[in-house]
Amino acid sequence: MAEIHFYKNSAGTDVALWPGKCKNTSEGPRKEGQFYLGTVIDREKLIFYKRSEGFYQFDPYTVQVKALDPKDIPVYTGPQDHRIHPQNTICVFGGNYFLHRLLSGISYDKVIDVIPFKNKDTLYTMLHYYLLSNASDLHAEFWYHNSYAHFIYPKANIASQRLSDFYASIGKPDVRAVFLTAHIEYIRHLSMDDIYVMIDSTGCPNAIGIPITAVSRHENEVNIEFRVIVVIQKSTGLPLYYEIIPGNVVDISTIHNVLKKLGLMGCKVHYVIGDAGYNCPSVMERLVFEGIDFMTRMNPTYDLYREILKKHYDELMGSSAEHIIKYNDRLVKVLKIPSVIGKDKETGEEKIGYIYLCKDLQAHHSKVNHMFKSDGFTNKTIEEQVKLIEKLGIFAIVTTLDASEDEILAMYYTRQMIEQFFDYIKSYGKLTPVRKHTMSTVHGHVLMSFIAAFLAVLVKNRLNIVDLPYVSISSSLADSEDKQSGIVITCEPDDNDKDDDKGKETVKELILSQDTLVLGFKPTPEALFQSLQLYSADVWDDEIVPAVATKAVKDFYEAFGINIPETILRKNEGILPVLRKGVKDTCTKKKVFSRKPVLTNEQIKSKRAKADEERLKKMAEAQGMTVVSKEEQDKSTTQENSNEGTQESKPEKRKAGRPAGSKNKKTLEREKEAQKQAEQGIEPPPKRPRGRPVGSKTKNRDTSKKLGRPVGSKDKVTRKRRSNAKTTEKAEA
Repeated sequence: MAEIHFYKNSAGTDVALWPGKCKNTSEGPRKEGQFYLGTVIDREKLIFYKRSEGFYQFDPYTVQVKALDPKDIPVYTGPQDHRIHPQNTICVFGGNYFLHRLLSGISYDKVIDVIPFKNKDTLYTMLHYYLLSNASDLHAEFWYHNSYAHFIYPKANIASQRLSDFYASIGKPDVRAVFLTAHIEYIRHLSMDDIYVMIDSTGCPNAIGIPITAVSRHENEVNIEFRVIVVIQKSTGLPLYYEIIPGNVVDISTIHNVLKKLGLMGCKVHYVIGDAGYNCPSVMERLVFEGIDFMTRMNPTYDLYREILKKHYDELMGSSAEHIIKYNDRLVKVLKIPSVIGKDKETGEEKIGYIYLCKDLQAHHSKVNHMFKSDGFTNKTIEEQVKLIEKLGIFAIVTTLDASEDEILAMYYTRQMIEQFFDYIKSYGKLTPVRKHTMSTVHGHVLMSFIAAFLAVLVKNRLNIVDLPYVSISSSLADSEDKQSGIVITCEPDDNDKDDDKGKETVKELILSQDTLVLGFKPTPEALFQSLQLYSADVWDDEIVPAVATKAVKDFYEAFGINIPETILRKNEGILPVLRKGVKDTCTKKKVFSRKPVLTNEQIKSKRAKADEERLKKMAEAQGMTVVSKEEQDKSTTQENSNEGTQESKPEKRKAGRPAGSKNKKTLEREKEAQKQAEQGIEPPPKRPRGRPVGSKTKNRDTSKKLGRPVGSKDKVTRKRRSNAKTTEKAEA
């Protein structure tokens, strides 16, 4: 058997060659079966790498190659490149330290670790790069060597030649399935309403010659693109699932496939909100008979929409103020119309839903004004113009839920969160522009964009609630972390919260937890990451010293329970952050995933007062005492008043002061002396009236002198003013 020939190429990289066999021909000896094996990854296990084959294992006995799974690919420990990078004296610190502590604090690093890529340093480094830099992957290596990520993940191999291998490894379908299953399980642990979701798709225009790039017509726009379907949680806006589809696949054909895959991954959907692209009669029937509630905007091209509009057009266009509601400073006329939205073809059973026919008054007038300015409209006849403008601003929402006319718009337009998520995945997640050129690398790129956008939404949610005195968390999350610090609140069952298996209404439980942090303003994730990227650290041989943090950086770190280290020790090619004595991080799921409570401030105070009273009773019982509540005190007082006639009354409390009509000691002696003189016949002296006699005068007062200034006299200021006037007159004369 021939032996593999190992040698170094001109760049100094270990490579290998299979020599094949030597065969004698008429022209002399010739090599047969010789081929190049590629870069040596593991010499003992005969693992090699070639751009055309990827990572593979060579069998010299059968002269065949075997593709390796990502989990079996060893960590590359050879030289990353042959360039010598100078030792930096300063590095970008804030963003890398924040993301590293955030991922470990909320235990999301365990979800990322299920991705079967062996070099985790490369995986985490690229996740940091997606969130903290808008540049292309060409600049990733330069960014890496000038950031704190170089010290957290020292084994990362992000040379531009190796990044395509990285994306191809994590872009396989089995890798995506494993990650999404772990991600959905992680989200389900945080809240109880994962069954309420929103679904939509976004386009990724590109000119890459791959099968999924196709001509797409979406909302009357034609693009060459592939599309990404995203499912997000209704209550938090956190993404649950994603899928890549060709650009020429319409949305309506994907909804059942997506919901089925979600169920297989452990997320059974009970309620879904979609745009008009997911609405058609067959889909509505199928969702209804599968027990899935839905809400979507109706497609105006369907017969049901036209029939409803024709029947209620006069009422909708009338000038009556009835059925008009105010939504976001807009006046909208809403008509609630029960209608059959599904019919079982076998049994003939009809399902009743509700169609909300709406007319946005402000949108109607603005669209009419805009249309009159277009040349194509003014060239039409009056009849054609009237037909065009009569339906402007009119739309319809169809749902299986029985909601009031005042609530329906707020319920439907929660889907704006998914539009916001698309903004996040295209900016923070760098979904577009697409800079990959094969199917596998595109799938790996979208996976990284999904994770980055999830973290960006998580940061946004946290920054939106840090100025509230109380936040709410799910009871499942509170049970796993610290239920003693919160208050259990049992909410009233919602009409939509029904258990299909038991046929009983379920009750939601929330935990109110106090969060005393208050920021002076509400920052955005973009402002957060930009300010953290400006926060640097000095690099020394034995330690890394962070710079003095600004107030904005301190507030951001404190919002997530992260403390800035005083120094970071460098020991044995590792790092050790050192916090101030007596300080520790409090970055937990409970703190980061808390939500705005649905209760008002008055309800929160009432619930908290009742909970404090219950806690006091338990403490008193433990010490053998009894606590009487205010209601019990009032009740006992009322009962005592009612039983006042049968029980001895308690002595009244003596009032302060002398009783009315009483006399002091001197008055009694004077009256006694007067009575004694009267008995002896002595008349009492006449009582002297109080005050000065009429006409009397005081001793020091001269009554001959009249009060006030003598007639004709002048004060000092007047005399001076007249003297100046006479002097001026003489000078003029």
